[in-house]
Amino acid sequence: MFKKIFMGFLILALSLLSVDTALIIKIQAAGYSSNSLISGETTKSTSRVSVKSGEHLKIYLNNNSSQLVTWRVFKNGVEYATFYGTKNTYTHTFYSPVPAEYSLRAYCNEPGNLKKNCSVPTFWIEAK
Repeated sequence: MFKKIFMGFLILALSLLSVDTALIIKIQAAGYSSNSLISGETTKSTSRVSVKSGEHLKIYLNNNSSQLVTWRVFKNGVEYATFYGTKNTYTHTFYSPVPAEYSLRAYCNEPGNLKKNCSVPTFWIEAK
């Protein structure tokens, strides 16, 4: 009897886990990806999001440090736009960009002179 109850709970737990995984995949497929850059790291990137015809592309970066942060938008893996800033929250919307795959990479300082003392708790890219 105990074995049947245990197996029932195990199957229920595994099915709930698969629902969460499916939800994560659906959110990424919807065109949203995020990441963070913490002290000790020099650069991090989001995964790619697909922009379809008629959609906008929005980026967000929250820099909590006084260190310069560079962030670049890549279109199909090629640099598309570059932004710089210190201690602030930044957003930018690209209206009707060319349909493609886009990602966002944050660098602590500048790509040619990377540091490890940044605090970017969140940055994201979204197609919608």
